[in-house]
Amino acid sequence: MTYRLICMLCLAGLLSASACRNKSDFAALEAKSAELLREAVRLDCGMRELGNATEALWDSVSAALEAKLPESMPPDERRNMIAVRNTGLIRMFEVYPTLDTATRILVESAGERDQALAGRIRDIRSAQKENELATHALLAQMKDTGYDKLAEWKKQFAQARCD
Repeated sequence: MTYRLICMLCLAGLLSASACRNKSDFAALEAKSAELLREAVRLDCGMRELGNATEALWDSVSAALEAKLPESMPPDERRNMIAVRNTGLIRMFEVYPTLDTATRILVESAGERDQALAGRIRDIRSAQKENELATHALLAQMKDTGYDKLAEWKKQFAQARCD
């Protein structure tokens, strides 16, 4: 991903060096802007999907715990254990070792899947940072060249969200 950022910054530098005064240079700015905008939206969609997957994962664990926890458990402790979305913290409850094997396996498996999802979230955040750096460099280049659609692109980048 760093290689892609370096390439984008090099492209921005090359475009800037040529002064971008003709239509083909402005067309290149448009194309690069559109590419960065599409990437920003794609990454935002990826973050939303991973957030939804994480929420669904822990919702299923909460539902299973709610069904399997003993009725004799104090209500506050029960509510807290159901609300926790972290395998390590769930294991800390005194009742955890008494749960049936299938429920404990579900909790452990959720922890592993949650770690995998967290890794993917970190990757997307890193890619988002790279995309933002390239976008800022391109917007600066547009400003330096007097590109008349700078305000429009700034607005589009500011509103780049997954629909």
